[in-house]
Amino acid sequence: MGALASGATALIVLFGFTPPLSERAASWAAVLLVADVGSFLRSLDVLTETVFTTLLVAALALFVRALASRAAGTASAAGLLLGAAVLVRPVGLYLVPLGACGLAVASAAARVPWHRALAAVLAFTASAGLLVGGWIIRNERVAGGWTLAPIVGHNLLHYGAARVVAAADGIGLRQAQEKLGIREAFYRFQGPAAESVLFGSRRYAGLFPESSRLTLVELDRVWARRATRILRDHPVLTARRLAVGAVELALAPPPLILLAKYGAYRPDDEILRLWQDHELIPLVERLARLHPIVLAASAASGVLLLAFWVLSAIGASRAPRELGLPAALALFVCLAYLVACSAGAGALEDRFRVPLVPVSSILAGVALARSRPSASP
Repeated sequence: MGALASGATALIVLFGFTPPLSERAASWAAVLLVADVGSFLRSLDVLTETVFTTLLVAALALFVRALASRAAGTASAAGLLLGAAVLVRPVGLYLVPLGACGLAVASAAARVPWHRALAAVLAFTASAGLLVGGWIIRNERVAGGWTLAPIVGHNLLHYGAARVVAAADGIGLRQAQEKLGIREAFYRFQGPAAESVLFGSRRYAGLFPESSRLTLVELDRVWARRATRILRDHPVLTARRLAVGAVELALAPPPLILLAKYGAYRPDDEILRLWQDHELIPLVERLARLHPIVLAASAASGVLLLAFWVLSAIGASRAPRELGLPAALALFVCLAYLVACSAGAGALEDRFRVPLVPVSSILAGVALARSRPSASP
């Protein structure tokens, strides 16, 4: 299923964005996407990112068409696919109001009749809300909370805020996560270990007497409030960690993880610790001593990724002229949103980059395609 979803994403990039994308630019975009080592190998894994990416790219292709036509049917189909993507990965939730606002602003700028613009915006919002809102209502009835998924606070505290705590206290990321109680999250989500493994001879209710009485929805709200306080109290560190996280997200080398996964080398406990704690210089030094081929493959992967992002930046500068301002802004906002949401994840894992690559490939395809010849006078 992962391979089929990844193949579908490449086909959508190739055929779904023309127009406004030229056929040559679409062809380059598809080639860049399938040539991305991380996206290709991650298609062999069972990941929510793979299916989320397919649904998101399909929704974006239809949304770009809706921006040009303001057709309610096209907008409705885009909203339905985006709503499905949000159900796969709740991280995409706020793309729904962003898309509705973008459709409204583009319609107003083009001086589309108000009733036609309103129909397109309502069709988009209602279709996405049918799935997302329906699931939120279901959760209120079943779990007692108006929430899409009780995981936002967990991610915000144990990954985003944990990076800030690690930087503020001068400790490793895993130590910061332990300090913030990530074992409780593992237990409540029925995670990787049983109670005895997570807490030894002690019991969860004895270690967490207050939060153990809360439902998972209520506990996730507590985690979210705690994370918000940490981020608010350390604005400079938060901005710095997000910037570093964005660079790590862009350049995380697939060979570092995937070569170990497929048995090409076996990282020792110290390499795993350095990787998990983001201690990059000691990690490079240890890989140079013990696994130089892995380090060389990772470095080569980083160079290719850097070239890819440079091409994407060049394409971004040309996109408003080549694609039109509304379509270019849709790509920019989607890409910026995904980076902002994933930069705080706190993991040097290339799988978090999978949803970014198709959108960036489209921009890189614009850079590689020849400029359209000017019309004869």
